[in-house]
Amino acid sequence: MPRLQLGLFIFLSCFHFAHAAFTIPTDSNTDVVQQNAKRQWCYYPAVVQTQAVSCTGDFIAVSLVHLNTTIAIGYYAPDNTRYGGAEWAVPQVNPGRVTLCVSGQAGDGTYQSACMFVTADNSLPLYGSACLIAIAQKNVTDGCYVPGELAFTTSTALPGSTAHPNSNSDSAMSISKFQ
Repeated sequence: MPRLQLGLFIFLSCFHFAHAAFTIPTDSNTDVVQQNAKRQWCYYPAVVQTQAVSCTGDFIAVSLVHLNTTIAIGYYAPDNTRYGGAEWAVPQVNPGRVTLCVSGQAGDGTYQSACMFVTADNSLPLYGSACLIAIAQKNVTDGCYVPGELAFTTSTALPGSTAHPNSNSDSAMSISKFQ
C-alpha cells in the first residue's frame, strides 16, 4: 500500500492547481482591476491622474515592452520578457523582481498605463516607485479597452468656454497621437 500512496503523491504533484494573479477585484485608491462583462481582468484607471508620457528609472524598458503588447495586463521578468497576463500567478515563495504593467481607459476617455513591482497576487501598488503614464497601447486584443487616436488630451480652454478636449478647436491640445 505505501507504494500506491507514493505513486499517487508523485502523480498529483505533477499538476498545477488553479491559482491566478487576479482572483478578486483589486484597487489602489480609485484605480481598479476587475473583470469586464466578458470575464477578462481589466485595469480601470482613475480620471486624469498623470500627464507624463514616459517612465524613468527601472520602468523605462519594461513600459515600452508592455505598450507594444496587445494584452492590457502583463507580468514581466527582470529582463523584460513577459511571464504572462492577468492569470499568471506571482510565486508565493521568493518571487524575485516581478513587474506588473497595466493599461486601460478612464471614465473620461483618457488612457493610462502603469508599471510597478509586485510580490503577491491581487496586488496593485500604484504608489512609491510606480510609473504612471498617459499613454495607451497601440492595439488591444483582450477586449479591455479600445485604443483611440488620442492617447491623452487636455483642455486649455478659457473659463466659460464650451470647447471639448477632443474638439478640433485651438483650445484643445493633443499630447500623444497613435495613428
